[in-house]
Amino acid sequence: MQVAFISECSTFSKIISNGLTEKYPLLSFVHYTHPDVLLETKQPNFSHFILKLTDRESFDLKIRKIKKNNPHSICIGLIINREFKTMQSVVSSFDYIFNDAEIEEKLNIYFQQQLASKTDLKVESVKLNIEKNKKKYIQLNSKLSLCLVLISENKTAKEIAEILSKSQRTVEKYTTFLREYFNVERKVDLIRIVKEISGN
Repeated sequence: MQVAFISECSTFSKIISNGLTEKYPLLSFVHYTHPDVLLETKQPNFSHFILKLTDRESFDLKIRKIKKNNPHSICIGLIINREFKTMQSVVSSFDYIFNDAEIEEKLNIYFQQQLASKTDLKVESVKLNIEKNKKKYIQLNSKLSLCLVLISENKTAKEIAEILSKSQRTVEKYTTFLREYFNVERKVDLIRIVKEISGN
């Protein structure tokens, strides 16, 4: 079963897809950083498209074109930590929408049912084996996850503020939140966590 996973954050898609393929080896994931990349390349015959929504029309609304080009494929939207302005415009293009902490559990249940029905095999009901810090990471909104990745690249608060189009004070608040969220005291510990969750 071929699955296209569209997410700006490769670490997010890697955590989810690795957890699912470890449990369901019949799944095969291809990661795309933007819907345009998927639309511009020759695609395998995907049975599913998973899109992590961003709240940007230029990104989210491309699901309409993907659905139009692949009318028999299943489209799953993932929403982290917020209400989406684009939601009303795109909701009809999705077959399923999973939110926040339920993402991991819902994807697990969904693919368990899909594979059991296609193979006539009893698939054991076991939760995905995703470690604590990875679970926490996939529940961060896009600004916080990008901030964490930029911290791991040893960027200064000023440099991160420019990239995120935020004030330096806001970035310092993000950093404080991330240290508390992952229960660490130093920036170097956040860098270690990123290396751990990304497998680098």
